Amino acid sequence: MTITAPAPTLAAPVARRPHFPWARVAPLLLALTAGLVYAWGVRNGQLHNYYSPAVKSMTESWKAFLWGGYDPAASITLDKLPGAFQVEALSARIFGYSSWSLLLPQVVESVLAVLVLYGMVRRWMGPVAGIVAAAAFATTPIVAALAHAEISDTLLTLLLILAADAWLRAVRAGRLGWLLLSGVWVGLAFQTKMVQAWGVLPALAVGYLLAAPGPLRRRLGHVGLAGVVTVAVSLYWVVLASVVPASMRPYIDGSTNNSAWSMVFDYNLFSRYETGASGVGWTYLLGSSVATQVGWLYPVALIGLALGLSGRRPRTDVVRAGFVMWGLWLAVHAVAFSEGRVAHSFYVVSVAPAVSALAGGGLVLMWRAYRRGGARRWVLPAAVVATVAWALYLSSRFPTFMPWLTPLVAVLGAVAAGLLVLVTFVVGRPKLRARLALVAVVATLGALLAAPATWAASTVDAAYSGSSIGPAAGPVAAFGPGGGGGGGGRFPGGAPGSIAHARP
Repeated sequence: MTITAPAPTLAAPVARRPHFPWARVAPLLLALTAGLVYAWGVRNGQLHNYYSPAVKSMTESWKAFLWGGYDPAASITLDKLPGAFQVEALSARIFGYSSWSLLLPQVVESVLAVLVLYGMVRRWMGPVAGIVAAAAFATTPIVAALAHAEISDTLLTLLLILAADAWLRAVRAGRLGWLLLSGVWVGLAFQTKMVQAWGVLPALAVGYLLAAPGPLRRRLGHVGLAGVVTVAVSLYWVVLASVVPASMRPYIDGSTNNSAWSMVFDYNLFSRYETGASGVGWTYLLGSSVATQVGWLYPVALIGLALGLSGRRPRTDVVRAGFVMWGLWLAVHAVAFSEGRVAHSFYVVSVAPAVSALAGGGLVLMWRAYRRGGARRWVLPAAVVATVAWALYLSSRFPTFMPWLTPLVAVLGAVAAGLLVLVTFVVGRPKLRARLALVAVVATLGALLAAPATWAASTVDAAYSGSSIGPAAGPVAAFGPGGGGGGGGRFPGGAPGSIAHARP
């Protein structure tokens, strides 16, 4: 009697994302290139007349280091929390006090932000989206300008991207630990730019409540605990300054009553939203002085957002959750900047991660829709045309700056849109379709990134690296509104990189 063993049951194959051999190399090359440009621009870097002397004091006295003392005796603090300047002071202690040592952290933080954003978007939408988002962020003009300027917004942006990365891990796994880490990153960001760091909290909270696995009660508990951690890390310096007797610590600048609470919340928050203190309304982010610094990709980012939010998906769909989070990130900052008094246009660098991530993720969704065919195939060509038209409008506002840029963007845009349309009519020749599609993709990326990359690269030239009102990219006419940024200090209008020791 012969017994035939049953055939083994094979497990269903696990779907895997396609492997891209270049996915590990491309972001490193991008970060290296960005780092070289940022570091080269340090020779035109800007040190602040108010902050750099304080950092000098923080290198000479640990008491001044702790409190952010303006003088070595720590008789008075800065009018900001000292987090970002403590990083600069540590660099100066290690390498000696110089322009390079004060600006080195800015370069490092900017490069790390590129890599962290790549990693976050790769986990969210795949390696192609990650590389596009990282490239969009690295070539954002204000990112390049701040990479060699003594401004705390660079560290703020890195910490907020780290918070978004931890948030994504928390949403995918429903793990409280990752959400708590996200809160820690936001709290540390508070130490660099105070309440502006909390602008991402609505996006992180709503995104987690919407898409994290588990019952609603559990998700609410996680968000509540993360909120407690965020507040605790955010306010530790303020609480310390409140419990230490005034005789044992410096006077809190930016306040009229020697109160850290007043400095943080009255001077640096509520005074910017007093009656009659609002800016130019809802068009603020669209103004040429702001859009040229951070908003070249607005159209493709917004179209990508709309596509990412459309359709029916499971509640725990991570792709939709990412679009919700980045969309709220952008919306909250747009409202805050439009309704408040923005002392310097470089504050808007905090929207760069959202615009870049939405552009990267959105383009991948558009490409998928394009390949599937149907009515949605035309979303990608339409987005290219809209973004190129927006870039041509912004470039036309500064006709004498790199006059070759406008025709270059126009030609690349026409080639990209034309090929995207042409490919749809090529039937029965797969190799030709593939080659045309590849050229269309390259032309598309060139058309979208040519203008911001040119503006970003201009920061290596002393003529296009900012002015006394603050760091910016491009011609002087493009620089945003000036005015007193916090302590009323300005950047030296003389030799780039010079250190001014007198408080204005």
